Amino acid sequence: MNEKLIEKIKKAGIIKEGNFILKSGKTSKIYFDLRKIYKHPELVDLIVSELKKKIEELKLEITAIASSGYGGIPLATILSNKTRLPLILVRDIPKDHGRKSNIDGYVPNETDKILIVDDVLASGTSIKQTVDNLKNTQAKIIGAIVVIHREEGELNIPIYCLVKVSELLK
Repeated sequence: MNEKLIEKIKKAGIIKEGNFILKSGKTSKIYFDLRKIYKHPELVDLIVSELKKKIEELKLEITAIASSGYGGIPLATILSNKTRLPLILVRDIPKDHGRKSNIDGYVPNETDKILIVDDVLASGTSIKQTVDNLKNTQAKIIGAIVVIHREEGELNIPIYCLVKVSELLK
């Protein structure tokens, strides 16, 4: 458990209490507003450094980083830069102009090994959508890495996290 990261997340006001509807449609008394980290560049640096360190510790053999949505894309962009790996930006639905694609940035192929980056994992709706949108590329999804894992829902890919909700709410 990363005590320093947990302390900084708490101080940044990311944990909100109330009645919230999550992307999955489920309700929750707690919401993790990780977009608040962008007010704290030193916290963003710490999170991205911890993500990079976790990837290295796990010895994940990846050739590209993917993400979708407002929560994951900023983190994935910075992580892509720090790791010097190509960035795949995955849209929920294809654009209705230009290439009319749902993949921007690097377009992976069957030789790629992809790690999906997201901010919070609750039911996995966002990550499942990203996996589905990458299927046509025939790239291999190595797993997903998130900052906070709510310890709910299951996915058919390995999930790695920096902090579990049970650790954060102690």
